[in-house]
Amino acid sequence: REENNLENKNKDNFNIFFNKIFYFILNFFVDYYLSIGKKNYKYYILNNINKKKIKHVPYAVDNNYFSQQKLIKKDYKKINFLFVGKLNASKGIGLLMDVMNDISIDKKYSKKISFKIVGNGLLYSKIKKYVKDKKLDFIKILNFQSQKQLKSIYKKSDILILPSITEPWGLVINEALNAGNAIICSDKVGASGDLVIHKKNGFVFKTENKEQLSKCIISYLENNSLINAHKKIGRQIVNNFSFDICLKNINKILHEIK
Repeated sequence: REENNLENKNKDNFNIFFNKIFYFILNFFVDYYLSIGKKNYKYYILNNINKKKIKHVPYAVDNNYFSQQKLIKKDYKKINFLFVGKLNASKGIGLLMDVMNDISIDKKYSKKISFKIVGNGLLYSKIKKYVKDKKLDFIKILNFQSQKQLKSIYKKSDILILPSITEPWGLVINEALNAGNAIICSDKVGASGDLVIHKKNGFVFKTENKEQLSKCIISYLENNSLINAHKKIGRQIVNNFSFDICLKNINKILHEIK
């Protein structure tokens, strides 16, 4: 079981060839490959793994822990956006900050936005300085938070944004969906192939495309009814990515072996 997919690493022809050799040899010693999602499944297939040896054991979190029992419809005078993750270049946080700054120039949008950034990393001080210099008062930056603290933050949020340039999966999406968030993420996020259906429970934009990300955010600012609809569908989707499903599918494998 691994989390690789074809999009989370920039591979040249040599790397692709080497991977095929690696899996050709590995395949003699492996009975089953456990795929975490669609993109990971395609990765195995393109490395010539037999479909019969690939079993779906999805990436999951403790859904019950993060779940918000009842989704409350809001009037969204303020829309609570959220970013959770390491503050480094690969997470696309720089692009997100520039987009938020551009959008906030229009006062009809800025007065509706509340944005929390949760995490630390190499860009932590730079992001804090950016917020101060640009006078982005609607942005609050929180350092590393415990799971208990995150649970509370997710429940107070409406939309999680994950603009990663590279991201094998993105378990924060699982967590946020359970807590009743809509999602905006880049197409390089592994979970975008399974947990985020464009215009159904969120938006998927082309990685590093500033204009597309901006349009996704503005879509929610201009049409609040989308948020409640996307939240509801998101909860339904993430129910299929649970520890129970993992256990069920692993038991099937063990039964086959017997």
